[in-house]
Amino acid sequence: AAEKKASAELHETVDLIVSATEGMDDFERLLYFHDTVVKSCVYDRSADNPWSAYGCLVEGRAVCEGYSKALIALCEQAGILCLPVNGTSGKSGHELHMWNKVRMDGEWYNMDLTWDDPAGDSNAPQYEESQKYDFIHREYFGQTDAHILRDHSFNETAFMKYPAADAVKDNYFIRTGRYISDADSAHDVIYSAAAQTLDNGENIFQLGFADETVYDLFLANELEGGGIFDVFSELANEGYLLNTSGYEYLNNEDQLVLTLIMKTE
Repeated sequence: AAEKKASAELHETVDLIVSATEGMDDFERLLYFHDTVVKSCVYDRSADNPWSAYGCLVEGRAVCEGYSKALIALCEQAGILCLPVNGTSGKSGHELHMWNKVRMDGEWYNMDLTWDDPAGDSNAPQYEESQKYDFIHREYFGQTDAHILRDHSFNETAFMKYPAADAVKDNYFIRTGRYISDADSAHDVIYSAAAQTLDNGENIFQLGFADETVYDLFLANELEGGGIFDVFSELANEGYLLNTSGYEYLNNEDQLVLTLIMKTE
């Protein structure tokens, strides 16, 4: 009876989440699933059902396997192809880990919900900073194999190969215009990302970078060189309530992602 009840609760929760995405495209639906799971679940090894979709979606406590199965349950209901990926990750590089491959708009991408919710998983690279700031990470939304292999590895055999993920158009940063492909585009990208974030009543946003060179130039020009203050001044002049003299940032060098925390008045 308990099993039947749990199954019904899970089904109801999945239905509720999926029905909220009617009419959305694959990217929008997956972003909604990603954000809903990250917001409602806490990484917890001592949970009652940490390895199940039920533990993640209904009880709100799970480990990576629970996060991965939760996304599979949502995608199955929505008619989106989604596979569990077994591999390793972590600072040591030997921590067993599970994430997903999803098919968005006909192409495969990697998706790691656990590491985008690093508050409890001390292996996640952003773990320490995330104790301090409450926001949804999107480093691991819609990644190519080359990118995720910077801090993950696949456990594959001759008989078990995952579909290749090399498309970029539905990567979170590229799709939402928060991607800096060269130093010259930095100003405009910061401006639009900051304005959108403030319009949403938030003060934290993330930027993705094309490669190490672009990333290092951004640190040198915009942060150490103060270029970012010009952008903040422009926003303040247009009426945004922004403290133009200060900000904080977190960096995930593995993934070439920078998180900017604006100070609002």
